Amino acid sequence: MFINYNLPGTIDKVRLDQVIEDEAANAAADSVHLADNVKHITSTERTAWNAKADKTYIDNQLALKANSTDVNSLATAKADVSYVDTKIASLASGSPKAVYATLADLQAAFPTGDTNIYLVTADGNWYYWNSSAWVSGGVYQATSIADNSITPNALVTTQIPNKKTLASYTTISGTTSLYILNQILQKGLVNVVGNFIAGTQTIVLLRRNGNNLNFTVVATKQFTAVSGINTLITNFLATGDGTEYIGVIGAGIKYSTTGGNGWFEVPNFNTSSTSVGSTDNSSTTYDFGIYPTYQDVGIIDKINQVLPDVYTPVVKPFSKYDRTPGTTSIYIPVEPLKSGYLKVVLNSASAVTGKLYVLQKNGSNYTVKFVQSYSLTSGQNTLDTGYLCAGDGTEYIGFSGIPIYYNSAGGTGFFEKSETNNYKVGNIITSPSQSSTTIDFAIYYQYTSLIKSKLAQAIRTLIDQQHNFTDYIVVAKSGGDCTTVTEATAKLTNDTTVIYLMPGIYDGEAIDGFHTNYALNIVGMDRDLCIIQNSLASYETPPLEITRGVLKNVTVKALNDGTHVPSGASLWGTYAVHADWNSSSGHSLVFENCKLISYWNAAIGIGMQKDFDLIFRNCEMYTYSDYDAGNNVGLKNGAVLLHNNQGDAYVGDNQNVTLDNCRIYGNHGNSLRVEAMSDEISKMYIRAINTVTYTDALKHNSVSVSATKAGTQWQNTCNVFLKGESFGNSSPILNAQ
Repeated sequence: MFINYNLPGTIDKVRLDQVIEDEAANAAADSVHLADNVKHITSTERTAWNAKADKTYIDNQLALKANSTDVNSLATAKADVSYVDTKIASLASGSPKAVYATLADLQAAFPTGDTNIYLVTADGNWYYWNSSAWVSGGVYQATSIADNSITPNALVTTQIPNKKTLASYTTISGTTSLYILNQILQKGLVNVVGNFIAGTQTIVLLRRNGNNLNFTVVATKQFTAVSGINTLITNFLATGDGTEYIGVIGAGIKYSTTGGNGWFEVPNFNTSSTSVGSTDNSSTTYDFGIYPTYQDVGIIDKINQVLPDVYTPVVKPFSKYDRTPGTTSIYIPVEPLKSGYLKVVLNSASAVTGKLYVLQKNGSNYTVKFVQSYSLTSGQNTLDTGYLCAGDGTEYIGFSGIPIYYNSAGGTGFFEKSETNNYKVGNIITSPSQSSTTIDFAIYYQYTSLIKSKLAQAIRTLIDQQHNFTDYIVVAKSGGDCTTVTEATAKLTNDTTVIYLMPGIYDGEAIDGFHTNYALNIVGMDRDLCIIQNSLASYETPPLEITRGVLKNVTVKALNDGTHVPSGASLWGTYAVHADWNSSSGHSLVFENCKLISYWNAAIGIGMQKDFDLIFRNCEMYTYSDYDAGNNVGLKNGAVLLHNNQGDAYVGDNQNVTLDNCRIYGNHGNSLRVEAMSDEISKMYIRAINTVTYTDALKHNSVSVSATKAGTQWQNTCNVFLKGESFGNSSPILNAQ
């Protein structure tokens, strides 16, 4: 799902640098596969299953059949192995047989049970029949969350100011009229919940024109609704200015004849219309069977504070300009344009028609990129060119036929060229002369930014993935809540606050996520523009230490600046990211669309913990190290160093690693190094999907696996398992048989 702010074009680094004005020199999920909390049980794992047998079930059976042969047998077997075997056989691939909305629906479908398992979406649990009732087996997720499967009502960022009990609405509306809910929209991303008739439904965002009963159509979106209550995700942006309303036309919607404020009806409405004529609100007591929900209200406010729509580097007080130049030449002020859609503000001495150019400098010549005639009034004029400036320092404004006021001092001067050639786009203006180096024209520039749309898309995508963040801290080089991620980390008070990272190079960061009491959820606006780095070369102080939370759309670099050398207890050199701390146990850590780079060691060093889910999705990990810390230890670690728990209090089962559509590159030896430490109790499960592992020396055969204790599991280890769904990887040993 994406927001459309109706801002066209693309976005690049230079233009973003200019938006973050004060630091221009420095500026440069969960659709994630959720780890299985249900084990795909094999015969080699059955002993562990038996140890976790359903004791409550056994106790109940003993109580019911205290003297039976079956109970005596069960008591002897202790865990009813044959019963567990039957259940394991029924699980097959581990996938549920079918999906039901509620437990009540499942109970109604199979009142006497069967041998399959089923998924109930109301709580996300899988259920099995224990001979007398359907019993939850815990949370189940075998695949990613489907697109649009998380409704706004499930998200903590959603506000529902007027939720209705839609099940009690029974009267059905017509199908050709547009019905406009008599309720002014609040500010936020608007979605609609309604009790619909199955079929095509069109939701319309409208703006009321004053106190009149007519409206302008702002946006429309069409849906195929099912019979009953639907959440239609429109992502309409309401400004909350008191003029916006929601309307619906389609297969029909249910309503009540009492208890409401009625609606405005537009008979025989054409869904391609851009305006709505006279309407009436004759049904003033009817309660229409829809209501709006609002998302991201606070985030939108923060975006508006940090990223204004219009960026004006300099505003000139036109009252001090009192001289006018001639109008027969092209004048080119010596001031390069910045990035964004260009508006020109100028002070004209008279009402005239003149030309405005955008010129690209190449040596002593200028190429015409844009030319437009404008009719000006005497005094201040704002000319919206619609031209997208690159902001690369080569583009300049030119004007002719416009008597712009000027001062003879205080400026950077101008170049001048006769306009006898009537220049067009593509023409070259050769070698204009610099007639002055001090004149200052009464002209300045404004730039409409595209950055807001880009950030809003990232936020929208993040929230769609149901990370359930409840608060946010904005980190920006200027204008945010903090100027560094380290500072933002110190402000955390819970696990559900997200740190939004604005574009920039955040140099010198050494983020200690090992000793914070809370999860680190860091989300950048763009991976290539949001960079966390340091040059400390210290194993103990990498750019980022993290144990749980989310890292998204961020690049993390451990740099070698040629002056620092490895220091501290270990001389390995530093990872870009270190994820090896006991507080990971019982939690998850998600990397999505990230780039991790180290010039000293592995891009990331990972130590797993029991009951820990580590997920990499669409990530790239690189090591460019030539550093030898003795015995080639820095080189042989590869780009990703991964080991299971080494035997402390957090050793145990369910150490889950997912590599989904990743790129792992090392310039020496291995790309991915897996170390199987400890013994059988420290079990690690690896799932790799469509992941490329490569080094210059070993090509795609660059995955190494070593074990402190040999066994019969994956790659002759005793405690590392490759999940059966591993496929599509460049290294053969990462693909399940």
